[in-house]
Amino acid sequence: MIDNIISFVIKVLKFLISIMLVLLVGIVFSQVILRTFFKSGINWNEEASRFLFVWIIFLGIAASTLDGSHMAMTFLEEKFPKTAIYIQILTWIVSVVFFGVLFRYGIVYSRANMAILSSALQIPMGAVYMIIPVCSALCILFVIYQIYCKIRRKEGKME
Repeated sequence: MIDNIISFVIKVLKFLISIMLVLLVGIVFSQVILRTFFKSGINWNEEASRFLFVWIIFLGIAASTLDGSHMAMTFLEEKFPKTAIYIQILTWIVSVVFFGVLFRYGIVYSRANMAILSSALQIPMGAVYMIIPVCSALCILFVIYQIYCKIRRKEGKME
């Protein structure tokens, strides 16, 4: 059951990243065409592309947390193979604590900036910053899933 939930979450995550990437490319491409050929532009393009880029990066962090495709320091695990599982457990604990702190302060920061509107799009900046706790929650979920898979002796990677 948990495998199905994680599979669904990662499919939704990859779908959102794909849609946002298409939107980002479309917005940037339209701005280039407008400036090059028509000597004009749209004033909200730059801001929208920046916000989309930030959301894509954070959602990518979450997706790569599950895939285990972040850069990793494997030096200690290779140097001390008998203690590799303890190093991995320590890494999981540090990751959950880090993402927990990021989640907590991401919520605080998002709430504090809900009244501030972006200059061009006029959307609450807290909505833009909400990606921080969303990404953190997903990363915590995925690290816990990796632990669950390790306990079941199964690789914690999704396609």
